[in-house]
Amino acid sequence: SEGAFGAFGYSNLSYEINVESLTEKFSNYNIEILKYSGFSEEGENDYFVGWKGSSIFVVVPKFDNKYAVDNVRVESTGIVDEYGVKVGMTYKQLKMLRPNNGKIELNIVTQQPQLSFENSSIFYTFCCSDVQKEIYTTEDLMSMKIQSITWSSTINFPEH
Repeated sequence: SEGAFGAFGYSNLSYEINVESLTEKFSNYNIEILKYSGFSEEGENDYFVGWKGSSIFVVVPKFDNKYAVDNVRVESTGIVDEYGVKVGMTYKQLKMLRPNNGKIELNIVTQQPQLSFENSSIFYTFCCSDVQKEIYTTEDLMSMKIQSITWSSTINFPEH
């Protein structure tokens, strides 16, 4: 994954993020790039899905700058983050690799719990809770697995 995403960068890209540029960027991996439109707080925005039998990753450009990445969401078990964490792992497995305490929030898109760490741009979304909640606890995460890993262009700084 680092070979594909490491050189990808997040801002000031020399190319516009679109089907053609992403197809070229990932040409060595035989991945089809599909374009979709969705809505965010800013308004309608295009996003791009890397597809190889199923969704592998999603690239979302910044709303106001198509030469910058807002986030990359990985949905495949074949891509591992720099801590060794991958989709499908349990909360206990994640905690062995990232023992620091994280912050649990509600993912506004999936309505499932999302775990983030201070001074990190990585967010882990868990799935699936039988009962929808507004607030999830560590105990809730014990019975779930990581559904996706998101690398964001913003860093989760601690609140003071």
